[in-house]
Amino acid sequence: MEGVARFENKNVPIGTQWLVDKVFDALMLDDCLDGTKRVQGPSTAAIIRCLVAYGMQSNGLSVLELNEVGNDRGLREFYGLPREADSNQIYRAIKRLGRKRHEIMRHILRVLRNRYRIPMDCLFVDWSTSYIDGKATLNIRFGHSKDHRPDMPQVAYGIALDKATGIPLGLTVRRGNINDNPHFRTMFGLLRGFLPKGAEFVFDAGANGKINKTMLNDNGFHFLTRVNINTSDMKYLELNRPGWLYLLDGTFAFRFQGNLGYDKTLYYSEKRREETFQNYRRKAEHDYDEMMEIMKSQTEGKGLRKKYRNSNYYVDTTLQVKPEFEGMTREDAILAAVESRKTGTEGYFILISNMKLNEQQTLDLYRERHKSEDGFKDLKSGLRIRPLRSKNWYALTGRIMLAYLGLMVLYFAKFMTPSIRNHTAETLINRLREFSLTVLYEDGSEKGRFYCNSNPIVDAIDESFQGIPLCKRKDSIDK
Repeated sequence: MEGVARFENKNVPIGTQWLVDKVFDALMLDDCLDGTKRVQGPSTAAIIRCLVAYGMQSNGLSVLELNEVGNDRGLREFYGLPREADSNQIYRAIKRLGRKRHEIMRHILRVLRNRYRIPMDCLFVDWSTSYIDGKATLNIRFGHSKDHRPDMPQVAYGIALDKATGIPLGLTVRRGNINDNPHFRTMFGLLRGFLPKGAEFVFDAGANGKINKTMLNDNGFHFLTRVNINTSDMKYLELNRPGWLYLLDGTFAFRFQGNLGYDKTLYYSEKRREETFQNYRRKAEHDYDEMMEIMKSQTEGKGLRKKYRNSNYYVDTTLQVKPEFEGMTREDAILAAVESRKTGTEGYFILISNMKLNEQQTLDLYRERHKSEDGFKDLKSGLRIRPLRSKNWYALTGRIMLAYLGLMVLYFAKFMTPSIRNHTAETLINRLREFSLTVLYEDGSEKGRFYCNSNPIVDAIDESFQGIPLCKRKDSIDK
């Protein structure tokens, strides 16, 4: 009807953008991010804020989807995406982030140490891989896949988490076929200038090596790691040998000195032994079913799946069932496979350290290392870092850096807000998505804005950040 005003409401989920703004302000990241480029062009900090928030909200980043948001002037203004930032400039910002990632992480480390007094005296370090939806390149390589995708090229990356706060202090990205041992030295080079003397590194057997242990010891740092059981250790595996201790949780411990003079503690756990045999069985079941799949493909004249083939042009891949397993039932074959994997070391493991801890303290500290594994779960599940899609190394590392900044935002919020520390990244993101902004339009013109759907988690985070000023862009939106 003529003369009747037409009203329209638009509801925008703002929780992730709201939190990113708070954390980026707290870490004083804008000047650092804008300092990675020349003065001309749109603000890199504004683009990165938007990319991190949108990636968290959408369970993975898509620049194409973000461009659709950018077509709405109101949404573009809210997310802080500069008007002149087109897709090419967004991609350039991602590459710039990848190229300057170490500089940005060092800025974050300085702020955490100097402004928030993060102790950084004990770090849990671990490494993982993410497969790439594309072809192999100089850095995107085939290697040992922790994603269980040996048929796909990958990159390797590491994370160091602070024991006291859970904050991710460092991220390293290396080529896909590097192992954890040399990768550890990249992480150490990134962090060493920010750590107090005597800081402790806790890591798994993959990064254990004489070079790494000597490097830490000579520079005044402590370490705790797991080592593989070698031939000289086998003589200690008898539980009736004098010197074994019975710990509080039912684990047995035996301490002796290793060849390099470090304390080695041999542990035996009946629970670990049972879990090892369960893993043997699961692997045997998976391999048997895979074998049946291969036999079916061969019988029907179908080509083998890519992961069973050798990529070398001059080599032909042929597969056949091992003679000792022919004619067996599935259960008999599985039991025979489990039996063949027995080593006599099931249930045993060795920890080595240059710290003066007793057997129980050593075991308890190593078990806390699961925090680093939780960080990888949050990256891969909560922030959807896989699969990655890019051939350009800086674009690829920039994409991983965006996920790392998302992890930093969530873990820093948990550090600032004790009541949410037990929540997973996925839970926090879901609660943040509920927090929204409703924009009221009349005849196409904006008439007002109001927040809605807050919840206890949002309220708790808001209260914990009260002492930190909001950014100017957000203040202008809240008018």
